[in-house]
Amino acid sequence: MTLADAKTRVEQAVDRILRLPAGLAELGIAMFVVGRSDDHWVGRCEALKVFKDRLDQLDQESRRYGPAQRAAAMIAMESMVAALESAGRGEYRLRDSRA
Repeated sequence: MTLADAKTRVEQAVDRILRLPAGLAELGIAMFVVGRSDDHWVGRCEALKVFKDRLDQLDQESRRYGPAQRAAAMIAMESMVAALESAGRGEYRLRDSRA
């Protein structure tokens, strides 16, 4: 998964989450899990900033360190995207996917 692909998929997942009946609450939980962000104002822009910052961090880690750390960063990126997509489908099993 490329960084651009991950960001596109996250944007789509956030849009789907916001359409859910409890979307704002779910988005707030996701922001806290991903970025330890406890913002009181939860919205699309704030969420995308938290998620994209984490994706950028993982991308940097995947380029900077050895093979094991690169693999862990890529797995963490894919896990985060998959968890957000699951939440966007209404599957309330968001986990901490930080590596």
